[in-house]
Amino acid sequence: MGLCLLSPDFRYVRVNDLFASMHGMTGEEIRGKSIEDVIDGEPLEIVREALREAELTDLPVQREFQFGQKHVFGFNSVIRDVDGAVMGFSVMSIELSEEPHAETGSA
Repeated sequence: MGLCLLSPDFRYVRVNDLFASMHGMTGEEIRGKSIEDVIDGEPLEIVREALREAELTDLPVQREFQFGQKHVFGFNSVIRDVDGAVMGFSVMSIELSEEPHAETGSA
């Protein structure tokens, strides 16, 4: 599972290796970049919308989308301080298989 922490202005603060590799980067390369530096097109709009919705509703928001050749399922949550100010966003991304897994049975 790819994990990252975004700042309130949608910059990557922390990422694990799997999250970075999903974007073809290392953690060091992605850290400090904005989501616009890393994602573009329709996936960027989907991610922006999910983050805004998480901030407005204070509920985790799930989205599924294509990112290049990857089929990704993302969970986005807002992180607030004790006074309710936005401290950032937590993002979990799961890369789904492009083809369904074949069911196997034993003879």
